[in-house]
Amino acid sequence: MTTITTKPNRIRQRAIVIVMVLWIIVLLAILAVGLSQLTRIDNVIRKSHTDSISAHWHAKSAIAYAFSILAQDTNPTDSYNDNWHDKDQDFKNVKIGDGSFTLWSDLPNSSDTIIFGLTDESAKININVVTAQQLSLLPDMSEIEAQAIITWRDSLIPVSTDDNEKKPENLQPISTIRQLQWVPQLDNELLFGEDTNLNGLLDSNENDGDQTKPDDNKDSILQRGLLAYLTVHSYDLNQDSKGNQRININTADADILIDALQIDAMVADWIMQNRPYESIIDLLIKKEVTPEIPPAAAPSSSDPAPDPIPGAKPQRITREQFIEIADKITITDSETIPGLININTAPLAVLLTLPEITPAIADAIITARQNPEFSFTSIADLLEIDNVTPEKLAPLANLITTRSNIFKVHAQGSAKDKATLSYIEAIIDRQKNQTLYLNW
Repeated sequence: MTTITTKPNRIRQRAIVIVMVLWIIVLLAILAVGLSQLTRIDNVIRKSHTDSISAHWHAKSAIAYAFSILAQDTNPTDSYNDNWHDKDQDFKNVKIGDGSFTLWSDLPNSSDTIIFGLTDESAKININVVTAQQLSLLPDMSEIEAQAIITWRDSLIPVSTDDNEKKPENLQPISTIRQLQWVPQLDNELLFGEDTNLNGLLDSNENDGDQTKPDDNKDSILQRGLLAYLTVHSYDLNQDSKGNQRININTADADILIDALQIDAMVADWIMQNRPYESIIDLLIKKEVTPEIPPAAAPSSSDPAPDPIPGAKPQRITREQFIEIADKITITDSETIPGLININTAPLAVLLTLPEITPAIADAIITARQNPEFSFTSIADLLEIDNVTPEKLAPLANLITTRSNIFKVHAQGSAKDKATLSYIEAIIDRQKNQTLYLNW
């Protein structure tokens, strides 16, 4: 018997086929959209990764740029008149390829503005050599907190049981200022203030009250902490402005003193006769030693009478002579001296931690160095400041310098889109031609 397909059945079959085709089309459309979305996401990820790499290398190029800026600085002293400091056109949004970079200083300044350039680490106090008295004079510091830091620091120095073992020179028990978080008596508010990342900038989370950490007063002014004034990296070479090793007035013989310092024999005799010296300023203020003169032997009748030697008495160096030779002399044979503070760059708060530096003297120092044609060329130049006497200069002479060798770099690289950023914090030692990366 033959089955005959009716018309309604054929219509139903066609409808099913059409529905299936439509479902297939929908599924294909969904797959196409999904594939398109995955492709778009992949492209976004690829672009984001590419932009991140680009921003990072722009920040890295800023480090090399900072090196070149320092290499071009041939001035015999380091001051804020040099080309590494406060030059917007040289350090802000510097274009390179399809991106840019910016360099800025984290050193506190009186105007609370961003200073574009490098940070002189010798403008800060080196925590490895500072005294409790100096620390206690920093803003918001107490004597108890200062002493706690020194006690903790000294506990890191290995104790030797061998009395004959020579103590290493320039020992640095603290390798980063962030280690001060380990001192129990200190809290983060004292150490960091509002600048929790130590970049010297007022970031959005540091100016929003208590919405995000850290808590701040939302006054649009960055409150700096103790760490803004501290470093572990500063040192100076024991050399004069021409790169010559300084003359040790505690050990040099007469010939060296006369030839190297261009002084006469009577002054050289006085220098040798009045040793030892605790600082070079002792040449001006040390009480003279009266040499013991042995009784003269009775001359024989055959010996001629000795001729008097006019001017043979040793002579103290004059103030003018001292200023002339101050940069050429030292009291130690050490090749480097850690922690010297550069009086050309130290901020007011740091200057005020130095012995005998009153607010009036500190203001006079800052006023003098604001002259674009001036910088202190040696510590003896401080004698030209009102109320600075040799007696006042003596206790700080071994703590200060007019040169710098270590600079901190805060570098931000930007990709082409200007939205993708990369940050690097590094230390440059231009004498050793080395870079130490602290944060990236």
